[in-house]
Amino acid sequence: MSELWPIIKTSLLIASLATLLVMLCSTLLALLLVTYRSFFLRMLELLIYVPMAMPPVALGFGLLQVLGPNTSIGSFMHEYFNIDIAFTPLGAVVAAFMVSFGIGLRAMRISLENIDPIHGQRAALMGANKLQVFYYITFPLCRSSFVGAAILVFIRSLGEFGATMVLAGNNLGTTRTLALAIWTDMQNPSEYSQCLMLVMISAILSLLALLCSELLLTRNK
Repeated sequence: MSELWPIIKTSLLIASLATLLVMLCSTLLALLLVTYRSFFLRMLELLIYVPMAMPPVALGFGLLQVLGPNTSIGSFMHEYFNIDIAFTPLGAVVAAFMVSFGIGLRAMRISLENIDPIHGQRAALMGANKLQVFYYITFPLCRSSFVGAAILVFIRSLGEFGATMVLAGNNLGTTRTLALAIWTDMQNPSEYSQCLMLVMISAILSLLALLCSELLLTRNK
């Protein structure tokens, strides 16, 4: 039972950081996609969707080949920035980010495409710069989609298993998330009660996230 809080804290921290990064990158890239039409951006978008279709274990193995301690990128990050990605909490965030980035990007791109550009054009004619147009017009119009996408990304990150297991490992207190803890306890019949409790906690956290989403969406209407 003493292991429950570190597992919950690790899961929430990793899912929250991944969600923050995904929604930031998704919003910025979605703005580029709806503003500029180019073959390069289209190919980049398709590549971002690929991890969602891959088996998570295969994705984790691929990330390990790119970001592992013996790779060029892994060695460079360790030597010059003293940052290790593989088998660390950062690796778990990267894994969650990769599997959920496509969800955030897809939702934000569709939302931005459905906004009538006349709103921004009128604001620009009145002297508003691009940042002001986004902050006062574009973002409020797509706030509901942003909140909904963030919740979906959070839930997906919270339930991530395969890529996290391969890239980040399964260390209690650092990278053992709820999904990894459930899998670990399933291997030991004596931990059945804790495994069942972890499943219930996972369901409760997901339900709370969805309820928060509904409350926020209701307030924004």
